[in-house]
Amino acid sequence: MEVFGFRLPHDLQDKFAAAGWRRPWMYLDDEVQAGISAFALAEQRVVEEGLEKLSRDLKSGAWHAKYHLVLELEDFDAGYRFLKVVPAA
Repeated sequence: MEVFGFRLPHDLQDKFAAAGWRRPWMYLDDEVQAGISAFALAEQRVVEEGLEKLSRDLKSGAWHAKYHLVLELEDFDAGYRFLKVVPAA
């Protein structure tokens, strides 16, 4: 078996959970949230509190002040891995 890492590019068009690593505002979109199972499976009160905090931080500039260096990255290792398994002969 071989394991390959998959670094997420900054301009990824898909909208799965980690795809917004450089575009956090996308998580505030109801349509994006509807397509991410982590939002559906988590306790809704916690999700709502987190989204409210994210919204405040984006509006106030707190997110940018803390994470602005992320915006310079071309890709990010969110822990996704591909496994290549070759059946035994």
